[in-house]
Amino acid sequence: MTVIVSVYTRTDQLRLVLEGLSGQTDDGFEVVVAEDHQLEAMARTVEGFRGGFGHRLIHVSQPHDGFGKTRILNAALRASHHPYVVFLDGDCVPHPGLVAAYRRAATPGQALVGRRVMLGPAFTESVLSGRARMPPSLLRLLRSDSKRIEEALRIPFSAKGGRPRGIWGCNWGVNRSDLESINGYDEDFRTAGVGEDVDVEWRLLATGVTLASVKHRAVVYHLHHPANYSRDDVAVGREILRRKREAAQVRCVNGLARRPAGPAGGDEERRES
Repeated sequence: MTVIVSVYTRTDQLRLVLEGLSGQTDDGFEVVVAEDHQLEAMARTVEGFRGGFGHRLIHVSQPHDGFGKTRILNAALRASHHPYVVFLDGDCVPHPGLVAAYRRAATPGQALVGRRVMLGPAFTESVLSGRARMPPSLLRLLRSDSKRIEEALRIPFSAKGGRPRGIWGCNWGVNRSDLESINGYDEDFRTAGVGEDVDVEWRLLATGVTLASVKHRAVVYHLHHPANYSRDDVAVGREILRRKREAAQVRCVNGLARRPAGPAGGDEERRES
């Protein structure tokens, strides 16, 4: 199994995510840190976890040029080695049982979708400063300024997770072959909020892939931060999505199979493993 973690600049948040991954009850997975930037501080942060992960830790990066999440996620997929892929955002700290939950639920032809606990500003500050531990207890969350606390309730061996409500790019998993069938992420999306989840969802469904929920099994805790995209960004993405759906462009053109052009083409320059 591969866990891909998409990051931009927040090394403090990534550190907590990697700590969460290093404490998984199931350690049979690799981690690909997908950085839409090329910060030395990020490289040092990743390298600091080398001793715990060894060859299971890969770092891919690209020069920042606007919203590049779809491009760096495709780069991470190219660098990965396993047939099943779980996607996390760099601000979502996994519960120790997350990988085990995805492994138990993984099914051919099915994408698994999770949700997130929304940690409040005060509690997030406590976590980042080391005053609060992860994962927090349910009681600790109830006493905090956090929201969607019900998402923290874990029923790890349940086969039911409720009705799936769509893919959120911060916590979902899929068979690599299903992503390859739609040519991965569509790099025509250059604003946030659509291309990294909504677009992927409709194209997977169009190929016959179904969705299943891993709610209350695959739990992540979202660290609070100011919104990093606007309604206008989402509107741009939705207009691109509308045109592509009208054209029935299920397999995108500018996607996973398009090999990077190197530094001159603005694609990923660095891969560390």
